[in-house]
Amino acid sequence: MAAKVQLSTLASGCDKQCCLHDAKVIAGIGAPPQGSLGVVFIDESITTKQNGMYLSTYLTMGTFGSAIGYILAGIFLNIYTDIDMPPGMTASPSDPGWVGAWWLGFVIAGFVIIALSIPIGLFPRELPKTARIRAEKPVESHKNSGLGEGGQTPRQPQSEAPRLVQEIRGVLEILKHLAINPTYVLTVCSTVPDVLLINSFAAFLPKLLENQFMVTSSTATIITGIAVIPGSVFGTFLGGWVMRRRKLKVPGLIKLAILGSTIETIAFLCVLMHCPQTQIAGVTTAYDSGNGSTLLNLTSSCNIACSCSADKFKPVCLEESGLSFFSPCHAGCSQDFENGTYGGCSCSPGMSFGIPSTVRHGKCSTPCNLQPAFIFMMNVVLVAIFMSKVPLMNIVLRCVAEHERAVALGMNSVVARTLGSIPGPILFGAIIDSTCLRWQETCGERGACWLYNNKSLSWKLTTLSLVCNVLTVLFYALALRFYEPASQGESSTDNRDVPETETCLNERNT
Repeated sequence: MAAKVQLSTLASGCDKQCCLHDAKVIAGIGAPPQGSLGVVFIDESITTKQNGMYLSTYLTMGTFGSAIGYILAGIFLNIYTDIDMPPGMTASPSDPGWVGAWWLGFVIAGFVIIALSIPIGLFPRELPKTARIRAEKPVESHKNSGLGEGGQTPRQPQSEAPRLVQEIRGVLEILKHLAINPTYVLTVCSTVPDVLLINSFAAFLPKLLENQFMVTSSTATIITGIAVIPGSVFGTFLGGWVMRRRKLKVPGLIKLAILGSTIETIAFLCVLMHCPQTQIAGVTTAYDSGNGSTLLNLTSSCNIACSCSADKFKPVCLEESGLSFFSPCHAGCSQDFENGTYGGCSCSPGMSFGIPSTVRHGKCSTPCNLQPAFIFMMNVVLVAIFMSKVPLMNIVLRCVAEHERAVALGMNSVVARTLGSIPGPILFGAIIDSTCLRWQETCGERGACWLYNNKSLSWKLTTLSLVCNVLTVLFYALALRFYEPASQGESSTDNRDVPETETCLNERNT
């Protein structure tokens, strides 16, 4: 009866998740302005010298938000999806079919976003010193960007067309210039495999930890949230500090991004780390493997009379041999001590010698101490990833004309999300599913995966990460190769610190 209650309750929980897709559409409409207009607003309000540290701080706050979200999600996953369990249900977070309160995080985040949007909406169109700062900045855009003579934004001829038509024409003109700007196009292309890989790992890293290092889903999520903070924060500030220290222009920014992506490629080899595969009778090892049998079947001579169902994965461990079974029934147990242990298990190797055996709830643990090393290497990966984030954003901002920046960032986001964020988790999920050893089957329909092949999963994810990172480095190298700065003419300025009064006099004389 409890099993039926649980299955029906989990099904209702799945129905509730259908609303999540509609909510994400609305969230997707509201998110892009922050990453395009918000970044342009910050960039126009600060000098080139300050740019690295300000944008580093901006990205770091986003990192802290993600980390806090992971930690809260780990806590919420220990709460049942409907808060209160139905009468007669005995599920716990350690059960493979457990569904936690995943929706609580969205509710809290929604209220916080609404509260913060009010003060953000009170900001002016531009700050008092924005015009002066904009005039002092050097021109680094590509020669194919929409700049006129001397690196200045061309004046648009007066038109009698309606304002909406003029706006559309202006956007189309900007898109034309972006399309013929090879540095911009190749930089955007470099973000696609990078975003595909990063977003996929961000979504599935808790699952990877849970499977490869034998921890619960809530523990894996909390570990992910805590582990991402040091590497991402240090990497973001490192990228901003290098930019400020070296006063990098577009070629230097691209080289810094190449360096970060190269380190990321090497560090991603840590995905090869995994704990030994748990030995489960009938799934990863045969029941009578000691006699040389290689037949993998959950039904054996020791449990054939039990008529066991494989609908629910409830693993138990025989500690004497380190062998796990799919369920107490599949272990041939005849006694339930109602404290998480079962006795009289006929599938125990000792039963053939008349030795009574007892199994406990849960899979047998395997000796493995690779988890700290994996977390350390993932932090190295995060340092490399976020060290490239600030340069990447600045490359997009500087290699295009000033009036093209908002559209350039917006198009970068659209392309990265369309070709990276959307197909990435789908591809990642397909790779993970291809390593499944045992699927849930209910009424002839396949459900969730109960167990994965650790070694196969490590090799496939490592291959994907190497391919994505090599493509990213290649596109960055091509962007550097085809970068040709626009002619700045007499109106350009260099990177020297010019006093405010002198700059104003120069502007008047010009």
